[in-house]
Amino acid sequence: MSLFISRDWWSVNCGSDEHFSANSLEIANIDNNPDGSDKMITGSLEGILRIYTTCSSSDEISSLKPSQANDLLLEVDLKLPILQISCGHLLTDSKSLHLAVLHPRKFSVYSISTTHGVADHGSAYNILLLYEHSLPKSSYNFVLGPFGQIKDRDFICIQSLDGTLFFYEQESFAFSRQLPEVLLPGPLIYLATNDSFVLSSSSWCIESYRYQVLAIARSEPNQSGPLGRKLSGMDMVDSGLGELATSIIASPSYSSTSPSSTTTIGDTRRKSIDELSTDGQQSGGRKLTSDWSLSIGEPCLDLRTHSLDRRTSLIITLGERNLFLIGENGSLLWMKKLNFTPLCMHTYPSDAGEGLMILLASEMRTLLIFNEHRLLWSSRMPFTAIAVARARFHNVKGALVYLSSDGTLSAAYLGTNPSINIVPIKSSETDLIDYDEAEKELSELRRIISSYNTDGNPLDASEVGNSHSQDGSLITIQVSNPILSMVRDRGMSITEPREDVEDFLPLVDFTISLSTHSNTLTNVRLCVQGDCPFVFEPSLILFSSLTANDGDSVNPNNIATIVATLSSPLIPASLKADVVVTYFSEKNVPKVIRDTFHLPLSLVCRTVQATRDLPLRLTFDLLAKSGSPNPLDLRQILLDLTNSESMASSGTGGEGSMNIESDYVSIGFYAESSVNVSIYVHGKQSSSQQIRIQSNSLHGLSFIIVELLNRLAFFKYSIEHGKMDRKQVPIKEYLALVDQRFATRIKLLETSARLGQLSGYYRAIQKRLLVKFRDRNSSSLSNMDILIEDIHSKILKCTNELVLLQKDFERLSNALSSATSLFHRILEISVDLPKDSVNRIHCLWSATVSPDLEEGWEERTEVSFMSLFSESGGPGTGLINSQLEIPSDTNHLKVLINALIDRVFTERTLREPASSVAGTSSFGGNVALRGKKSFSMGSSAEMIQEEEEECPEKECEKNE
Repeated sequence: MSLFISRDWWSVNCGSDEHFSANSLEIANIDNNPDGSDKMITGSLEGILRIYTTCSSSDEISSLKPSQANDLLLEVDLKLPILQISCGHLLTDSKSLHLAVLHPRKFSVYSISTTHGVADHGSAYNILLLYEHSLPKSSYNFVLGPFGQIKDRDFICIQSLDGTLFFYEQESFAFSRQLPEVLLPGPLIYLATNDSFVLSSSSWCIESYRYQVLAIARSEPNQSGPLGRKLSGMDMVDSGLGELATSIIASPSYSSTSPSSTTTIGDTRRKSIDELSTDGQQSGGRKLTSDWSLSIGEPCLDLRTHSLDRRTSLIITLGERNLFLIGENGSLLWMKKLNFTPLCMHTYPSDAGEGLMILLASEMRTLLIFNEHRLLWSSRMPFTAIAVARARFHNVKGALVYLSSDGTLSAAYLGTNPSINIVPIKSSETDLIDYDEAEKELSELRRIISSYNTDGNPLDASEVGNSHSQDGSLITIQVSNPILSMVRDRGMSITEPREDVEDFLPLVDFTISLSTHSNTLTNVRLCVQGDCPFVFEPSLILFSSLTANDGDSVNPNNIATIVATLSSPLIPASLKADVVVTYFSEKNVPKVIRDTFHLPLSLVCRTVQATRDLPLRLTFDLLAKSGSPNPLDLRQILLDLTNSESMASSGTGGEGSMNIESDYVSIGFYAESSVNVSIYVHGKQSSSQQIRIQSNSLHGLSFIIVELLNRLAFFKYSIEHGKMDRKQVPIKEYLALVDQRFATRIKLLETSARLGQLSGYYRAIQKRLLVKFRDRNSSSLSNMDILIEDIHSKILKCTNELVLLQKDFERLSNALSSATSLFHRILEISVDLPKDSVNRIHCLWSATVSPDLEEGWEERTEVSFMSLFSESGGPGTGLINSQLEIPSDTNHLKVLINALIDRVFTERTLREPASSVAGTSSFGGNVALRGKKSFSMGSSAEMIQEEEEECPEKECEKNE
């Protein structure tokens, strides 16, 4: 916000309910007054042309004199929208200024004259139409100048909406040229020093075209439509108008329309579309090319030019975020980044000869004055201006003229009187800073940041909140014990008799209570989020206000009841869910608190009958801490699953209660009934216990083990490190899961591309059928109805296949995420790695696998592993996929995963040991050498098979 405001000493409202654009303002001595005073000319989009003047003298500036009725010199309704106005020498053998007005399909030139002493109040102003040009295309803007470097005359260049330039030598039409590759028109200026046109293209480039090149360039092949539109033969065929256009062109009543003001009708000749294209290609001249082009990387809002030394010109370009100064040869002289959004610009040479002055108006009603790229002054404007100009009124030199979009016209000067509407600063904010208190707060923040970087885990929300809770606005989140119930699946009523448990899905009710020490917190929002397929109802709860609790009792208004269930038959990656609370403190400061809780296992699993022949198994040795229960009781560890047995037994005849014991449990999943997991506890009477988990699915095994390890840690049990064997690690199943997910991803991309292709065919046939139906003369459909039905059936089949693939892809993503979390825990348990190495594995080998098709988990993991091996040495060094392109297969990634697991199990570190040089490692140098050779020769699949057949433990013994 600027301290100073501009002093508007004259202002007027141009009509009512009218609209104006950036080209609706022009400052010139349009009546050719001998004193040289400027007039303000405005033209609205409603077609009203007005000319104003100010009668103020130098002694009247100090008084904010409003405009008077006689300040309006001329007002005329031109009956057409006014797109742009400008002044120039537009009449032959006349050195007077004339007014040029651009309409959508017409260009007019007027003469403004003065008749002295006719009216009672003084002189009367008249407007006279000198000549006009009818335009064959809708116009956008125009520029005047001495094209061809003539003297004392201005020619006209009009740009249409499709990028065609029409050149007029005052009263007569010269030629027209179509600019190449134009999507949208842009600003247009003329450089008199090198006789060229500079414009902004739709590709965000500034381009220059020589006038001589435009004059001798050949015309593009085109045809004239019945309304003057240029149509190519392909456009006519694609739009279904080929036969109609051919008949119109061949008819004797058709004639071409010249783009000049005088319409001439030539001899009519019958031509086909191909003949017209051939005639156009035979025209002489060379291809239209730009003199230079400069990419600015953003849309151009305005272009201005000035010649400081009469030899070279400077091009001032205003972008949406930057200001550029470009030389006439296309060189970028300087660029200034703008920290505001500009709306319009005005430039002029400095009166003191100090370079170029630039005026910029922002959307925040601020006028900024630059001396080239140096900011000199900033002032507040009375309104948001869309056009700014500089004028000379009588003895007032350098007055600023503003125009708003609703027609407010104001003349002002830069004043130094500060604004009296400054918001006062609160006295509490003006107090001196307590440096001791600030130092304590800074130390606390450093401690939090240091603990975060050291531990690698985010701090608890309550701990972070306590460091900033001097205002007493801390919110505490408590999640109550959930209550499990069963609901009928597929929209059936829960009151119907329960015959089979397969027809039921679980539903969990739990409450979240919020407590605060503050008096009142406003606009409190509570949101619960979880991984797929968990859904929560309601997902967002609003509290208008949150008050403090009375003693130990919880305020009932601060309690929210949430219902959680499964949205689709998928096994989730984990049971984690987040509670996010946003609120405004007493000082109206927005704050966010996030807390994590675990959903009950009974929401996903249930006990089932024991199943034999479960191929996947993992065994862990338990270590009990002091104060922990001994021996291990699975019924206490899986308490939520035990409590749900009563609900399950009531629906299944009591069979479920027999499937859980203190040392054995068999678990199944609601989503996939074929997946079973069994948990055994051995050595219950001895001091050392073992726990074995078996399953027929890697996803089920990973999900149960990760959840079981979290619960064992909660009950003060830990896993003995260093007892895990490399043979137990299910690396084959994990790599097969990576291949399966990647193949599904590729199939999804191919199916999506095929669906897009079929949709394109379907739209094309629809257009052809529409042309057939609109034809007055009925004709055969040419079996297109059969073709569109066939394509429609293929689209339905492809869509159903895409839906199934998407569900399968989400299931595999959850499985891969859960399996990756399992491998994190295995590497942490099997090897006593340092904490920084464990954190690094979690960062490089991400367990967050989202169903993303474009930028997938495979690319990111491969780049992370390559960066690790490039630092410490390993297979595939130097082949990093920096562009994150979709790989052709996963062989490269699988070799890297194998190498990482082998390194951790054999060397018990992430880094290459110092003894290994030249790509040879003590944990299997042959494997490392084969890895490097495989990436250079493209035989990584054979290397994976060889690694799986060998035993890393035997290699370790040989090396020792």
